[in-house]
Amino acid sequence: MTLNGYTLQGDSQLQRFARFCSLDDSFCFPGCVISELKIHLKNSSTPKKAILLIGSNDLLKDTPIPDLKRDYISLVRYLLRNCDKVVLTLCPVIPRKVYERRHWHALNYLNSLVFSFKGHHKVSIVDLKTHSSKALLKPHFFEKYFYNGRVDQLHLNKTAFYNLYQLLQTACIE
Repeated sequence: MTLNGYTLQGDSQLQRFARFCSLDDSFCFPGCVISELKIHLKNSSTPKKAILLIGSNDLLKDTPIPDLKRDYISLVRYLLRNCDKVVLTLCPVIPRKVYERRHWHALNYLNSLVFSFKGHHKVSIVDLKTHSSKALLKPHFFEKYFYNGRVDQLHLNKTAFYNLYQLLQTACIE
């Protein structure tokens, strides 16, 4: 099942969201960085409507900013060439890295890349920072532990997924 005809494309963050909402997660790849997602998409038939949430693993792995820029712009341009409509979602903060200045610099840069596509006729943007009382920036909206008890502080939890679902429903109708 899709969200108003849109397929989800991203990493484990979006895969968990898909499973929470009983949506198709066939274009979500755990551990995937931006450059790898484009390879996955090129090796399959690209859907006509896409929701993109990617970048958490790049931030986690400290991908250099020039690589972030090159890979993200290349991926979005690929989607714009092959899709009728694309919803770009800002990357949420990673709570376990909030005390690292480099994380904030890279996160803000990545999200500015998302905003650079604002105004494109095929693009809608979901700003996770300004909706739902800044829900996706608050620590209590992230999983504290993985299923095996290991510290997570990377993935959004069910409450955040509910907020994200509402935001995406609105974006996919416009």
